[in-house]
Amino acid sequence: MSINEVGGPRIYDGLNIPAPLGEYHHTPDDPVSSEDVFVYIYSLLSAKHGNLRVWVKTYKDVLHGAEPKEILTSVDSKSLTTPTNTYLDELGWPWPIAISGVFTTENHTKYVIPTLDLEVDSTKPQNESLKLPTTKLLGMGMTGSIIHSGANYHFIGDNGFPYDPNYWSIMGQFMKEMVDETQTVNRLRSNIEVSQKYGDRLIQSSSLKEAREVAKKILKAFPSTQTGETRSGLLYDPRWIAHRIVQGFNFLRVTLSKDYAFLPKLVGEIY
Repeated sequence: MSINEVGGPRIYDGLNIPAPLGEYHHTPDDPVSSEDVFVYIYSLLSAKHGNLRVWVKTYKDVLHGAEPKEILTSVDSKSLTTPTNTYLDELGWPWPIAISGVFTTENHTKYVIPTLDLEVDSTKPQNESLKLPTTKLLGMGMTGSIIHSGANYHFIGDNGFPYDPNYWSIMGQFMKEMVDETQTVNRLRSNIEVSQKYGDRLIQSSSLKEAREVAKKILKAFPSTQTGETRSGLLYDPRWIAHRIVQGFNFLRVTLSKDYAFLPKLVGEIY
């Protein structure tokens, strides 16, 4: 049975089942990579919007807080795989390549594919730990792919939204809905309340400047030093959302490198 014949989240636990994605029907030994996912999504968006320019980057890992070493450029959506080989030839291993969910149409309208960095319990089996966040996303009307990058899980939507209040309103909805409301511990409830408060503020933002001011406050409310229980209660990383709004991009790695020996791959779909 095709995955498109039934609706709901489906997690390929350990990739024991082939992961169908459009024309892709890979086996567990040849999984669908994050690059495959982007190529497929952009093929759908190109059919809807015409020729697209997609932002890609190559970057060198640096210490946290240091000035990043990276090169950004835009490419035709039909040539997404080209930068991988081009950049590796020019810069050499181990610079990884990342593709963004930000793109522009021929009439220079800017769109963005919504993405999330998911917070899951890595001590549980994959299908169990992803059940609640994927169910929440489906309840919001979101469809797309779940990518495992080795240390993290990411959601990539399969539709583009104008880069205007529509976009940060969706990010605000994520902050309101992507929480574990069964949590009753005071600290965890506080995380949820703060998340929902800033979610409302993003939804109410009428300009990019205003949305970025809210995003900066989110970064202060959830500092990078927070770990473990201090981030619990949330099914997503709030700093990921804030950084994406401030920076204007939402890149996800699609290649291996010296410091990233795990090739990001598709582990589930929400449809």
